[in-house]
This record gives sequence, structure tokens and C-alpha cells, in this order.
Amino acid sequence: MHKPPTDKPNPGKPIEGSGWAGGGFPKELLEAARVNNLLKQGKLFEIGDMGKTAIPALACVLKGDDINMRKSAVEALGRIGDASAVPLLVECLKDEDMRRNAAWALGKIAEKGGDCSAAIPALIECLKDENAHVRAYAAVALGKIADTHAKEVASIIIQYVNGNGGDGLLVTDEKTSQMVDLLNSLLLKCGEAMEHAAA
Repeated sequence: MHKPPTDKPNPGKPIEGSGWAGGGFPKELLEAARVNNLLKQGKLFEIGDMGKTAIPALACVLKGDDINMRKSAVEALGRIGDASAVPLLVECLKDEDMRRNAAWALGKIAEKGGDCSAAIPALIECLKDENAHVRAYAAVALGKIADTHAKEVASIIIQYVNGNGGDGLLVTDEKTSQMVDLLNSLLLKCGEAMEHAAA
């Protein structure tokens, strides 16, 4: 009589042809599952505590269709506070639904000392956004970037004013007046920061 095989499956043994180097699930997959679960539960501070390791999983969430998950992912990036997330957030500034959250997150990264200078041009464009919250968060972010990158902020503002952006500043409406005031305030702050650094 034919006897059934006595070999028991080994859960720690990699599946042949799977491409996995070891047993069980790949670390990246487990990390992504954990990040997604925390996002759904609104535990953004816990994701922040995970640090840079959570950024790849959050980047994947940003490619999804769930707007609430995407907004939470952006907030989580701000709480992580690592400058490697800046390119992702600059892309989010192009999305009207994500702009407010992205500007806030960039401000948080800059506040923690991260280099957000790559976001300066996009944040300046946000100063003329129709949404007052977007304008406010962009102004805050630029101010925090100016604390450590005053020369870069001042240089890009001057380029903006002397370039194509300058024509738009000639429009006489309340929003444009606010933008002019913000740019002047930022230039003043940059000047003070550079003087302090040179002292």
C-alpha cells in the first residue's frame, strides 16, 4: 500500500522560485502592512516614531486613490521629519487636494532641521493659492526654511520677482497684496538671518 509522505512543511523554508532569500514574508512587505494599518487607525505619531524606514511604504500610499489615506501619509511624512521625503512632498504640492497637507509637512521637516530648499520655488507658488490655509502653511514653511537656508530663500524670491512671477505681483487685489507682504517679510527675515550668521 502506498504510504502518504511523512515530510511536514517547513514554514521557515523559502518557497522555491519565490525569489525570497529567507523564510517568511519579506521585511519590506511586513513594514508596508504595518504602516498601512497604522494609517487606517490614525496612529500617525507611531509612524513618525518609525523614522525613515516608513517612507517607502508611505510613498506607495501616495500613489493610491484613497485621498484620506494619502493625506494621512503626507502628515506622517511631516512627523517623521526626514528630508528624503521632500521630493515626494513637492510632487504633492502640485495636487490641489494635497497642497495644504504637503505645505504643512514641509514646514515640520524644516522645523526639525531638514533641508527643504528644493521645495522653495513650489512653496512660493503656493503663496498665491486660492486657499488661505495653503498660503498660510506655505508662508510658515518658507519662514522655517529661511532659518537655516536664508541665502537660498532670498535668492529664489528675487529670481521670482525679477522673472515671470513679477508680472503677477502687479495685480491689485487682496490676495496679491498679501503675497507681496509675505515676500517682503521673508526677505527681511532672510537679511536678518544672514547678518546674524556673518556676525
